[in-house]
Amino acid sequence: MLSFRREACDPRTGARCAIDDVVAPRFRLRVVATDRVTWDERLSTPADAPWEGDGARVQIVVPLAGMVHVDDGRGPRSFGEGTLAMGDLGLLETRFEPEARVLMIDYAAIPLGTMDAGAGRIAVRTRARLAAALDVADEAERAAAVVALLRAEGLPLEGVTETELAAPSAASDRLLAGALSSLFSNLEAAPMTVDLERRLGLSRRRVVDLVGHFAETYDLDARSFRTLHRRWRVMAGSALMTHPQARTEEVARQVGYGSARAFCHAFAAAGLPSPGGLRRAL
Repeated sequence: MLSFRREACDPRTGARCAIDDVVAPRFRLRVVATDRVTWDERLSTPADAPWEGDGARVQIVVPLAGMVHVDDGRGPRSFGEGTLAMGDLGLLETRFEPEARVLMIDYAAIPLGTMDAGAGRIAVRTRARLAAALDVADEAERAAAVVALLRAEGLPLEGVTETELAAPSAASDRLLAGALSSLFSNLEAAPMTVDLERRLGLSRRRVVDLVGHFAETYDLDARSFRTLHRRWRVMAGSALMTHPQARTEEVARQVGYGSARAFCHAFAAAGLPSPGGLRRAL
């Protein structure tokens, strides 16, 4: 297993959004955090960004703090601390309210089709133990602890094996994940493929091959550095723009655009509302 992190912030407003992933082939443990922003997947995911993984995947959503809204196509439903949502990854859209910390797991399994309304609650003691488990430094131990706690709550995680979670990731994948995490958490520097080449000390052709293999192995939502970067900064920018005092020019700079005009053009090209119109669209 390995870690892959992305973060964006606006120092002027204190707005922040972050994604912390622990991934293995066919399995992902994700923690989403929102500080002073609303993150709506419907308003932040480019129209050309469907999940590109192979096969069916189940997703489990567990709010550890704050509120999240999950829509399976039949209308949004609200979930707070002590509740959970579960369904087919390809059908769920999620909206994270400000000050949310949400645990999400998706893994290869038989498709559920729609959210399971019967699996709705998590014990108080389990929530505390989940929070503690997420602080475990070792990725495999962290994932195994979280899976064990959710399995004890009766969630259908039998298909996730300890052997699978404990399998070591390739050294090249770990180096690449570290480099991507650093670049994608410093969007203001407008990272490019050449920056990844320099960090890894590899040729462009080798880097392209590594990123493609990495994205396919760990079921990322794109297959190239350029597309991963473009989608992440649109998503991050859309979240930062929901702060009441957000300024288009400042957020554009924080996510690596040379101007507010370029920022707005990127949103139009992605089929999303204008940055200035995001708060009205929520």
